[in-house]
Amino acid sequence: MKDRTPSATAIVVAKNIALVAATPRLSFLVDPAAASLTGLFIQEYDRGGSTFLRRAQQPWFRFLFSLYERCTIPGLALHQALRKRHIERIVRNSLLEGIEQVVVLGGGLDTLALRLHQEFPSAKFLELDHPATQQLKVKMIESRNLAQSNLKLFPVDFSKHSLQDVLSTSPEYSPQENTLFLCEGVLMYLTPTEIESLFGLIRRQEGPKVRFVFTNMELDKHGRPAFRNSTWLVRLWLQLQKEPFTWGLTTNEIRTFLEARSFLLTELVDSKKYRHEDLHGLGHEVIAEGEILCVADRR
Repeated sequence: MKDRTPSATAIVVAKNIALVAATPRLSFLVDPAAASLTGLFIQEYDRGGSTFLRRAQQPWFRFLFSLYERCTIPGLALHQALRKRHIERIVRNSLLEGIEQVVVLGGGLDTLALRLHQEFPSAKFLELDHPATQQLKVKMIESRNLAQSNLKLFPVDFSKHSLQDVLSTSPEYSPQENTLFLCEGVLMYLTPTEIESLFGLIRRQEGPKVRFVFTNMELDKHGRPAFRNSTWLVRLWLQLQKEPFTWGLTTNEIRTFLEARSFLLTELVDSKKYRHEDLHGLGHEVIAEGEILCVADRR
């Protein structure tokens, strides 16, 4: 991502969620509040956002979008909606089980913390992201007074400041509390050194329960992190946006990787599990494959 330019993938994900929410047969996958807030973010972020949202309601536009997906990553929008639906389920259950604070790393235009912090007022929600991406999100939230005292958004440039620096200087963060770290659609952009640093920091937290929810990009036949059915156009676009995928693991490597870093894999969610748990009666729908959702508890 360019230093002063908001993440291009953040708006892509938001628009994909809006499209799924506007598709009658799939709209049940997106919480109405999430759909509404996502629409507001799209309008704040993109000058043509209002036009996009109007067109998303039209069958002809969704048909053209499906053709576009076939040329890039077939089933990506549905995959991202399913991923967010499952992540919300995990975070909700974790809060009910005693998690006291949720730290979102690279929140983009996601709405989860914004929605759940009001429903769970005794828990703390901290969201960290690059300033260029987060400033527009903060602007919209502040203009509508949507944040309560238990939600804090921190603009952070991790090329200049480490996560440890941010958390150690934040009065809102309590290292002794039960904490869930959420890193959705982020690890594939990091270097191996940054990956090790992140896992090490999370492992060293003082709270009795530490949970790490993250997505992992699988490796293709050439050993590159990629969606299994993506085309060369995707790699070109990511290169042009300066957001190439740089890290990933095969599914068989995940458990061993985590155990070597003192984490226990408790759940692994792929396209088959999404289809089984959430797409009853919609077995014909195409879901992008190659990105795995992982839940790991520190030993």
